[in-house]
Amino acid sequence: MTIVAIADGVVAIEGSVKARTADELYRVHLVDRDLAEDSMIEEAVRLKKHLQRPLALLTLAPAAFEKDMRIYMAAGCDRAIRVDADFGQALDPTARSRLMAHVLRSQVPDWTVVMMIDRTPGGAAGLLHHHLSEMLEVPGFSSVVSVGGDAQALEVKTRAAGVIRRYRTDRPMVLGMSSRVALHSPSFMDVHRARKAAIVCVDSGSDPRLAELNRNGGGEVLSYRGVKAPTAAAEGGSAVHKLDPDATADRLAELCAPFMSRA
Repeated sequence: MTIVAIADGVVAIEGSVKARTADELYRVHLVDRDLAEDSMIEEAVRLKKHLQRPLALLTLAPAAFEKDMRIYMAAGCDRAIRVDADFGQALDPTARSRLMAHVLRSQVPDWTVVMMIDRTPGGAAGLLHHHLSEMLEVPGFSSVVSVGGDAQALEVKTRAAGVIRRYRTDRPMVLGMSSRVALHSPSFMDVHRARKAAIVCVDSGSDPRLAELNRNGGGEVLSYRGVKAPTAAAEGGSAVHKLDPDATADRLAELCAPFMSRA
């Protein structure tokens, strides 16, 4: 039952964009670690320790990003997978989600939670996790600020437009982590292991299924059911439940407590 963190870094553009194609974009402008992804990795490591489950790192970034992948492995990721793909296709969220879904099924078949940042490098709201949740046919959550729970089910807390919501589910899920998740003090105790650890490289050109997806983006365009708020799913006896109003009232009372007069 593996947790998967998807981290692709951010293209470091200083001044004007010099590249004319997507492949040139990654050659001319380097890919650096993103502080928002640092916080997401830290949240993934906390969840790994809480649930006692392995944590895998997945990226579609260029080979130069492997040095940063090793930093994340030192922080707590147990294994790392990098996908070589056509960067032009990978910039399209539909094609990218199809590639990721295929790699997850083939390389991490026991995955239970997929985590990624829920916005684009430019700061706009992200769509990739919505696409991926639909491809994998599992619930998808946006603006996630924390994940907890127990062996039976996970509790997901989201915050959007100042409103905090909590959900509890026992199904596999895709989480779009908020870039506002607080970064505390990540531990890098496994530096020596990370230096020598193998990074699995999946070549999309050598896999017939990935090669097909790489060429045409997988065919039809996905619909956007996953963009809507998660609703209860009855199949298989498992469901996603929004927490009851009492929990919301307790949270509001907690927020208002400092401003209430004390008799």
